[in-house]
Amino acid sequence: SANLVSGYNFINGTSSAQDDLGHGTHVSGTIGAVGNNNIGVVGINWSVRIMPIKVCEPTSTSPYNRCPTNTTTQGVVYAADNGAKVINMSLGGQGSCQPGSAYESAISYATSKGVVVVVAAGNDSANAQGYSPAGCPGTLTVGASTQSDARANFSNYGSVVGIASPGTAITSTYPTGNVSMPCKNPPGGLNYCTSQGTSMASPLVAGAAALLLSANPSLTPAQVKNCLIQNGDPITTDRPIGGVRLNIFKALQACSSGIPLPTTPPTASPLPTRSPTPTLRPGEPTHTPTPAPTTRPTAIPLPTRGFEPNGTPVPTPDQYFSCKPDPNCVK
Repeated sequence: SANLVSGYNFINGTSSAQDDLGHGTHVSGTIGAVGNNNIGVVGINWSVRIMPIKVCEPTSTSPYNRCPTNTTTQGVVYAADNGAKVINMSLGGQGSCQPGSAYESAISYATSKGVVVVVAAGNDSANAQGYSPAGCPGTLTVGASTQSDARANFSNYGSVVGIASPGTAITSTYPTGNVSMPCKNPPGGLNYCTSQGTSMASPLVAGAAALLLSANPSLTPAQVKNCLIQNGDPITTDRPIGGVRLNIFKALQACSSGIPLPTTPPTASPLPTRSPTPTLRPGEPTHTPTPAPTTRPTAIPLPTRGFEPNGTPVPTPDQYFSCKPDPNCVK
């Protein structure tokens, strides 16, 4: 929570983006759970600002989360207009990303403003080209790999998938209260859970993109994307999911503009729990603050499901590994 700033709720038109699904909190913890505090898990970035943009809602008629196209694309534009440097989209649905569509227009607008857009490939074991926003130009689309660098059997695949990242047995933060994504919590009342999906793989890459930009703010979205792909570890999978698996250390070494990497864990600096609520443009209604992109998004069919296998991630047990220092890395 120390790394959160004000966001927006496009479902009900308020500034309260409280997570009632569980999904967003799990994704956010992977990106930026505070580190070095002896609590729970640690994110890719220990000191980061996360802007929660709520664009999805639970439904009463199915187990799937509904992410309407209009709220999702409004959220992309809003984030780009309010200072986001990286957007993670662990969501989507069937339907190719057509030129001039709402998704294509919103993502093009965000990248034109220097925002890196990272997208989950989807969990139907199908060609991601037929999905939005996974198939949209300008995105870095992420497939899910396993602990053995194989393709997770649910992960979408294909030429539009740019990189693979771990997407099974991912433990992260989880909210308290009445949420719709079931999860098993550990003893002691602390809320963390293990889940799987390309929704869990995407924030690892989004977090890596943010870390790169913290080391080298001059990188363009295309340069960030190329750096992560070019410095990934080659893997061979049954279906193409980018051909490389994310290697954050190698990417930082190659693209940090000569900035030396830390040899000891950094201490997270205090961050404000909230930033001022972004001010809407004059003339915009307070309940639907829609920033004005160059081209207004047009409606496309609504996705009917979120990106989790069978609509609900199946928690998998934590795995423990015996580790020892690598003499080539430890000084």
